Amino acid sequence: MMVVMAAGLLLATGCAKSTRDMFCPTHPVVGWAELSGGQDVAVAEGYRLLVHEPTKGVFPTSVGVARIAATGEIGGVETLTLNTRPEVDFLDWNSCFDDLRPVSEAFPINIMGMNGDPVAVGTLLDNAHALRAGMVLAYSEEQPTLERYEIRGVLYQVSTKRALASIHAVSYVQKPVDPDERYSGSDPADNLERVDPREDARHTFEQDTRACLLALMAKDEPADTVKPEGWIPDRPIEPIIWPPLDDLRRRSNRDNW
Repeated sequence: MMVVMAAGLLLATGCAKSTRDMFCPTHPVVGWAELSGGQDVAVAEGYRLLVHEPTKGVFPTSVGVARIAATGEIGGVETLTLNTRPEVDFLDWNSCFDDLRPVSEAFPINIMGMNGDPVAVGTLLDNAHALRAGMVLAYSEEQPTLERYEIRGVLYQVSTKRALASIHAVSYVQKPVDPDERYSGSDPADNLERVDPREDARHTFEQDTRACLLALMAKDEPADTVKPEGWIPDRPIEPIIWPPLDDLRRRSNRDNW
């Protein structure tokens, strides 16, 4: 009887079904350390450029987008995965960068593209290089309370594997939409007054990422060009005339004869 009562109490107080009076925060959180490989990249809000000197040849580029999530701990070590939604993320990020001409495209990197490698900054950049991405935006999402939602991200240059910038969007709303009722049609009058902190944070994060890319574009310089070795003409190169003039003269003389 005590076992049954304990089981009933666990079900009543557990996180399997949340209500407006009960909220379960996101399980293992992916923080700055996992996104940066241990570098100091934290920023309170907005974006922070991590390179102070002008870059060379970073743009034009394509951007691989990877949403990293934690699946739990194995032997005391947190395991990571890519929680990407290709059918949604592809449209969202390409719409965000649509009017930025130096960004040719944005594409989500999912777990299938990791070729069986564990999810970490180094392996993510290696696989992004194989996919011909010039940049990678690695980010994670967290909802510590019902009213608060955070998104952290680090922008990398793939060829040099260096972090170019960090981005942090924080949303705090007074009347949040319950996570279980985001897509329900119940209580429409009440929902009109409520705000989804996740959608608000995602919008802010996308706008901060755009502003960050524009700041990096302003600092970028054309890549150094290397003069190819080989034959160097000693006179101006004349355009090729075909057929040759001598051949045209011979034809003309033959016709006049």
